[in-house]
Amino acid sequence: MKPRILVTSAVGHTGSIVVKQLLAKGFRVRALVRRQDFRSEQLKQLGAEIFVGDLLDLRDLRQALIDVQRAYYCFPFAPNLLHGAMLFALAAEEAKLEVMVALTAWNPHPTHPSIHQREHWLANNIHHMDADSRCYSYQSGYVCLHLFLWDTPGRSLWAVDAAFWQWVKCTTVQ
Repeated sequence: MKPRILVTSAVGHTGSIVVKQLLAKGFRVRALVRRQDFRSEQLKQLGAEIFVGDLLDLRDLRQALIDVQRAYYCFPFAPNLLHGAMLFALAAEEAKLEVMVALTAWNPHPTHPSIHQREHWLANNIHHMDADSRCYSYQSGYVCLHLFLWDTPGRSLWAVDAAFWQWVKCTTVQ
């Protein structure tokens, strides 16, 4: 049986595409959303399991990760990015995820003039602190040239086809 994958920010621009492509490839998907609305209903109709929760509530993250083997983590650009990244890292460690993908900022760097880019750099490092962690961080700069192809019917998300699927294909950690 294919692993169950949690997708955070599942009704967002990248999250919704990831959910649709995972479902199309036969994966079981749990879509973490802030609220039920027409977007979450569309994902449900495609076969996603909808989980309504808050990325900043550890209880919700723990619940969302029950019986999940892998996760796609995409935190919205917000002032509490580090808080959210740390909470997800803790919940993911408790859940003993096989693998996690974190979609991160355009150009994270410790000396970037933007606080958001510096915080994304810190968040990336939080997810890689555990030596046993299998976390892959993808910078949105890596996929930005293909941003406008994501919603085009019949077109695949290049980053998903070229790199993202590598983590989906990872063997189960023994």
